[in-house]
Amino acid sequence: MNTPIIIGRQTFDGLGRQLSVEVGGHTTLFHYRNDQLPPSSTTLADDNDIAFTYEKALNNHLMSVTPDGEAAIQISRHPAFGHPSAVSGEQGHQAFAFSATGQPAQDQWTVDGQTHTTRWLYSFGGLLQGFEDAQGIAHQRQFDSAGRVQTTRVGELETTYTYDALSRPLTVHVSDPENRRTLITSIEYDALGREHTRTFTFTQTEEGHPPAIRTITQTSGYCALDQIISRRWTDGDAQSEQRFEYDARDRLVRCTADHQAAAEDPFGNLIVEQAFTFNAFNGHETVVSLFADGSRDEARFSYADDDPVRLVRITHTHASWPPEITLDYDACGRVISDSLGRHFSWNTQGRLTQVRTPAGTCTYRYDPSGQLTDREVNGVLTRDFFSADQLTHQQTGNDSVQLIGDLNALFALNKVTDGVRQTLLIGTDAQGSVRLEAENAVRARRYTAHGADSEHAAFGYAGEQREPLSGLYVPGGNRPYDPVLMCFLAPDTDSPFGQGGINPYAWCAGDPVNRVDPDGHSWVNYALAGAGLALAAVALIPGLQAALPAAGVLISSGTGLLTTGQIATLAAVALDIISLATGAASTVLEATGQDGAASGILGGISLVTGLSGAGIGLKLGSLKHAGARQRALDIKHGWTPPKPGRLGNGELLAQHTSRGVDVGFIDTYHGTNRVALLTHGDPKRALLMGPDGHVARAADIARDVIAPRLEALGVGADETFVLLSCWSGKNGAALEIARELGRPVQGFTHKVFVKGFANLQNPANSSNIPKEAIPYFERLRATGNPLKAWKTSLRDAQATIFHPDGSMTAV
Repeated sequence: MNTPIIIGRQTFDGLGRQLSVEVGGHTTLFHYRNDQLPPSSTTLADDNDIAFTYEKALNNHLMSVTPDGEAAIQISRHPAFGHPSAVSGEQGHQAFAFSATGQPAQDQWTVDGQTHTTRWLYSFGGLLQGFEDAQGIAHQRQFDSAGRVQTTRVGELETTYTYDALSRPLTVHVSDPENRRTLITSIEYDALGREHTRTFTFTQTEEGHPPAIRTITQTSGYCALDQIISRRWTDGDAQSEQRFEYDARDRLVRCTADHQAAAEDPFGNLIVEQAFTFNAFNGHETVVSLFADGSRDEARFSYADDDPVRLVRITHTHASWPPEITLDYDACGRVISDSLGRHFSWNTQGRLTQVRTPAGTCTYRYDPSGQLTDREVNGVLTRDFFSADQLTHQQTGNDSVQLIGDLNALFALNKVTDGVRQTLLIGTDAQGSVRLEAENAVRARRYTAHGADSEHAAFGYAGEQREPLSGLYVPGGNRPYDPVLMCFLAPDTDSPFGQGGINPYAWCAGDPVNRVDPDGHSWVNYALAGAGLALAAVALIPGLQAALPAAGVLISSGTGLLTTGQIATLAAVALDIISLATGAASTVLEATGQDGAASGILGGISLVTGLSGAGIGLKLGSLKHAGARQRALDIKHGWTPPKPGRLGNGELLAQHTSRGVDVGFIDTYHGTNRVALLTHGDPKRALLMGPDGHVARAADIARDVIAPRLEALGVGADETFVLLSCWSGKNGAALEIARELGRPVQGFTHKVFVKGFANLQNPANSSNIPKEAIPYFERLRATGNPLKAWKTSLRDAQATIFHPDGSMTAV
């Protein structure tokens, strides 16, 4: 029998607040005040502390972050909307201005004595029509009759989009009239909606000569599991192909390429075949590479004895490679040096601050919102400027590079040197990788499966910016990825207990062909999610694209969050952003850890795409019933509550349909003198549905709804009140109501299932005791049968009594 290997531990208190996380021998501790759910500070594995302060009146929204030995990050909030209105830190001060309806109108970043301003322009209906970047360049948008973006214009460059009947992008036409060049990207889909072909057509026109046209086509083949198994390239009469194979866990185990499609490794070897083997944690064990000259290299990977995912040594057998590459780590599990001569420095919040190599030094700095903005190479500063999370231009002295594109799709670069502009048209594949560069001539780009290539261009694999000197990529400006070592150089704080997966260092869980990691925090399957051009075109649709600047202004680029301090900082700047991806509003939560329980502080942060309406508050949703069982849950769509009424000894306050009560007050809970409120809860924050069908703070519900009814009934001050709401024992709602009422309140830890409002008034029995779902793995251990375990089963719901002084009693 195999011996279990522990890769992580975490502990919680009775409120579900995370107390400690131990991963690979690195322990992070969370500290709390008795009267608040979010942590007041954390102690990292290297004994550095990060302190946090909150505004209690704003439901504990973050106000400051103070790391040991570093400048504090201070957050101010808009007096009317509650949005962050200013953020200050070591790298200057950012001030955000909003329109009368709450839309972001302006971002002013003051750094090094200069103020850089970005302004957004909207229609009267709130549609984003364009913006003016910090360089004063206008970015304009025009829409077709279906409300989709039809044309964008940046300076002299114009991009035109066409769509099919399903609003999928068909063509992206980039025109450079000054140089008489165009690049058209055309996309075709198969019967299952997957991208089948992508054709790049570059046209150069010169006066007195016929147009010079070059067409390159990429054709993708898929297996039954929607994984790419082939890429065929056609360039005139030349053809080339790559093929891919996967194991049962969807990891890439073999890739082949003919000489025309093969990429070079860092030492100039043309790779025609690679075979990968993995350990149980998605870490490489061996990589065998076959080169075009018939030679081969076998790389063997070794991991730390106390951490099975921390890579410490790689050996190579080919003469061109170093025989051995070793890596050294700090107390937090971040690489600080390797035998290739590179040295890495990190700040308290876990972000890369410097890379030293034999060729020089690159120093990194971040703006107050957490975006990576400064790269200083051997004393020469290059500064990045953003419109929200979209990189608009880079400035190096008096020279600049303007980027034309949207989200993950880069269409062109305008290089301005000594006042002279040069335009480079760019073609990207569905993964976002740069595949074509067209200036006076067309250059094709080739990559290894994990993103290494022999070019030294600024942008490359997965659309990421290549770092100077080191060749690293830093997705979302968060943690660096090395395409040569094929792993991250710092661990993912959302691993192994969250979306980061079981290996905090692995790139895309072993599948670099079908997946991409846009923020260094979690991978996505771009072939299914529609990244690259498809994602960019969808994002241009009004209602989604109108909110893009808001999302980016108030969160770090890509929302990729790394350390506890960084998560808290960047998440605070994202408060009250609403996702429109599904038409349902979901608030982006403040987060400082991995657990999704405590008042939205210890949960993961959702990717954000926009603002709802005026961008304030939560929307409501209809109750979804499962059979005859009613479930209290959070809220998705607005509706008009009915007139209040009585049902038995209970007061019906809000009811969406005749099938169930949404909000109700029970005078005789379980046939006793106990009283209870049935309502919907939020999984992260102390919010409840009120009698008007709108979300309100738990303390307000206690004051305006519960207290008057308790007084009218003459309920004793020491009698326990029951809050029948999902997550009320974890999200802080029960504790807030206990403090407001000055009496004990019973709350429930997880999602609660009850059967009938009237049934709750009957004496306690097996059918009216609140229930919760048994987790799948508990069911699996109990049954030993995955099929039987798949069926949901219930048990009595876990409950806790909260007292006004903050103490708790288990029920």
